[in-house]
Amino acid sequence: MKKLLTHLIILTFIFSNFVNADIVDSNKLVSNFLKKDIKPYMCNYKVGVLQNPNVGKTGDPCMEKGESPVKFYIEKKYKSSDKDNCIDWIKEATSTSEMLRKYPGNEWMVGCDDRW
Repeated sequence: MKKLLTHLIILTFIFSNFVNADIVDSNKLVSNFLKKDIKPYMCNYKVGVLQNPNVGKTGDPCMEKGESPVKFYIEKKYKSSDKDNCIDWIKEATSTSEMLRKYPGNEWMVGCDDRW
C-alpha cells in the first residue's frame, strides 16, 4: 500500500509538470501567433538624430513608429519570432558596394521591428 501511494504521488507530480509545461508552451504559441510581423528598415541617423536640433523634443525618428523622411521599411516580412534572420538579411542586403555607396554605414542604421 505504501509503495502504491508513493507511485501515485510521483506520477501525479510528473503529470502536473507536463500539464504546466503544455500550458506555458501553448501560451507562448498563442502570443507568438498574435504578434505583428516584423520588417527590416533603414534609417539615416546622421540626419534624423545627430543633425536634428529638435531631437530632444521630437524623439529619435529611427526608434519611432512608422516611416519618416529619414526611415523607411523594406517590404520583406518576417515572423516576430524570426528576428535573427531578419537582422541577418538586412545586414547582408546592405553590405554590397552599391548599397554602401547609396547608404553609407556612418550615416545609416539598419534594424527590424514591428512598428511599421
